[in-house]
Amino acid sequence: MNTIVSNERVVRQVLGVLGQHNTALKSDAYAKKLFAWNTTLLYLEGILQKRNAVGEIAQHLSSTPWMQKWTNLSSIDGSALNRRLRQLSTDVLKQTYTDLVARYAQTFGLPRPLKHFGPLAAVDATVLTLGKVRGEWAYQQKGHNAVKMHVSLDLTGEKSAVPSRVVLSTACVADLDAEVTGALVTRSEATHLLDRGYIDYGQFLRWNREKIRFVARLKANSKVKVILQKEDVGPSIEQDAQVELTDSKTGETGIFRLVTYSFTDQKRKVAPCTGAHQSLRRFG
Repeated sequence: MNTIVSNERVVRQVLGVLGQHNTALKSDAYAKKLFAWNTTLLYLEGILQKRNAVGEIAQHLSSTPWMQKWTNLSSIDGSALNRRLRQLSTDVLKQTYTDLVARYAQTFGLPRPLKHFGPLAAVDATVLTLGKVRGEWAYQQKGHNAVKMHVSLDLTGEKSAVPSRVVLSTACVADLDAEVTGALVTRSEATHLLDRGYIDYGQFLRWNREKIRFVARLKANSKVKVILQKEDVGPSIEQDAQVELTDSKTGETGIFRLVTYSFTDQKRKVAPCTGAHQSLRRFG
């Protein structure tokens, strides 16, 4: 039987955990009204409820008794929230996050890898837009300042994952930057999953030499040389072949497995998907 949990209930549970275990956030005990801990609670509630401005956060506080009790505030001005945000220590927030993750792992244990596939690590990146004034240091293009968060996610289910490695950069840094992938794609015990933004034959060859397993989604126009074609393939498989990839910069070559199959996306359109990886032991 499915149970529907209200969004407010989830928010209150999250804020409750933060309120119980916020030692690092209580380091500014001599503040007058807005402390690090209740400022963080207010902003976190605003983020979870997708409030668009500090004025909405302040308005919700003034009309919500349980929020007033938890933050020890009956009301607050939006401009005061803005000023306090500038004073929040990112080191304190980082320590709070680390403490909460450690407590979660100790209480519940970290999610386990998928049983049938072994450890899978999805490599991806997301862009976070910054303000026009305070974000000038992260200039990307005219009128747009942003940073990028490169992440390696340990998959624990079809829709669940735990971040295991993070690299922060300005948005101008490419997803396949060697320093970024050098920090994210390192584990020989896991299979790394890479999308089309991570096509670099030179890095593929290096990972192959270092016995780092990966599956990369290639573009339709990617150049490969088919060496051996498998004839007996499954009904959804269009191609299963042993191929040679060449690094255009060095001329170095390597042998990989290329699998092409079709899938139906959410718009009910059939699209081919091509992946190259170095696990040739299952080929043949």
